[in-house]
Amino acid sequence: MADPYESLADELAVRDLLVAISMEADVGDLDVYGALYAEDAVVVSPGGTSEGREAIVAANAARRSAGITGPGTGARHHVVPGRVTLDGDRATVRSYFAFYTKVEGATQLTVIGEYADEARRDSTGWKLTRRVCTFD
Repeated sequence: MADPYESLADELAVRDLLVAISMEADVGDLDVYGALYAEDAVVVSPGGTSEGREAIVAANAARRSAGITGPGTGARHHVVPGRVTLDGDRATVRSYFAFYTKVEGATQLTVIGEYADEARRDSTGWKLTRRVCTFD
């Protein structure tokens, strides 16, 4: 019989992974952000597809260079991790998100949507392996 405390710990670790990705994307270090993804991770969004950790970090760096996200922009991802489904060393999660930006000093809701995420546990912990982002 599976240890219910281990399942709870895994679920919390996966939820923490999603929160960490959002926080590092908004105001954190891009090396730390990249380390939260598996080497072979894929992110699919309305803006395009990034395949591999390096491409995912490069896409975030481009958004920072454009002033869309990053320290000092006031941009924030608010993620509500939904249902986490665990299967051994793999997990799937569906989450809602809201993305806020600053316009002329005022915070405004820019977009809402949903993440369909997949994660895998490796020797260092849980890593995101796939994210499909859709806008509502």
